[in-house]
Amino acid sequence: MAALSDLLFQAVPGPVLRAMVAARFGTVVPAGRRVWVNAGAGREDGLSFENDGRWLVATAGGELLKRDRINSLWKRGAIMAYFASRSNADALETSLADHSATPRVLTFCSNHPDAVLVPDRSFMTPRIYAPYRAIAHSVPWAEREDVVRWRGAPSGQGEIAHSWMDAGNPMLRQRVRMCLALRDEPGVDVAFAGRADLAPYGISKERLDPLSWAKVRYAIDIDGFSAAWMNFFSRLLLGCCVIKVASPYGFRQWFYDALVPWIHYVPVKADLSDLKEKIAWCRANPDACRQIAEEGQRLALSRTVESETQLTLARIDAALGARNAAKAPNPRLRDASS
Repeated sequence: MAALSDLLFQAVPGPVLRAMVAARFGTVVPAGRRVWVNAGAGREDGLSFENDGRWLVATAGGELLKRDRINSLWKRGAIMAYFASRSNADALETSLADHSATPRVLTFCSNHPDAVLVPDRSFMTPRIYAPYRAIAHSVPWAEREDVVRWRGAPSGQGEIAHSWMDAGNPMLRQRVRMCLALRDEPGVDVAFAGRADLAPYGISKERLDPLSWAKVRYAIDIDGFSAAWMNFFSRLLLGCCVIKVASPYGFRQWFYDALVPWIHYVPVKADLSDLKEKIAWCRANPDACRQIAEEGQRLALSRTVESETQLTLARIDAALGARNAAKAPNPRLRDASS
């Protein structure tokens, strides 16, 4: 189906496709703002925006318009247009990829200290997290299942399977090593979701409803190819004590700077050397973990689209506003209205 979709959209004339994307962006920009989409030498993984307060001009490479128009441009690109149209910066670059290592680029996930982190589409679409917020306090700590739980896919850097399937094998992906290390631990339910190929190793189990974490005390968060996107924030919302495995590459999301280890989550080293020790500590200290879960949930519930819009715009302006202030008006912005 994906290949058929690509063929269908590649058949759409370029001007029509750009008009469709512009119309989509027009639904998220402030009233009275007009949007123009160019095809040109834009970033391969993102959009370049120019903004004069009246027009928002987005430039994308032609291949991006063909390849990622639905998932990236339609969904992720619209979030970038939302922030670009409200920023004081007159020009900015964005990445629509899962992560970006480029400084001063708006991105959803990065390991560069000068990247400008913005909330992802799941957070900026209130209906996605609404079910989580609705049941946030539905099961009190005392009534939750005393289990450490994780489900996910075997994504990440390294090998999924190896002749030496052992947690100590550095060739294996971090998630695979975690599942192997914990497969026989009592009170731990950690496995890949529905991976029959990994069942012989005892690390594949049934899929679970994401909302079911509202009934358990402990949840693990661990990176895949980048940060785990919804996993960390949703577990905080549901009131779990999150056992956070450090990113081996230092990936961060927009809310990470507000998190404090041992206050909002229990930290684990990226090499997993203290994973079992931290789990044992959690099981032996349920009252302390309850407090950590409450603090993490309080922080997550306090984050709204409105609050994060303001904080994100402040980050954008702090990183890009001063640089853009000295630039002369770009004539292409005026040309867009002709």
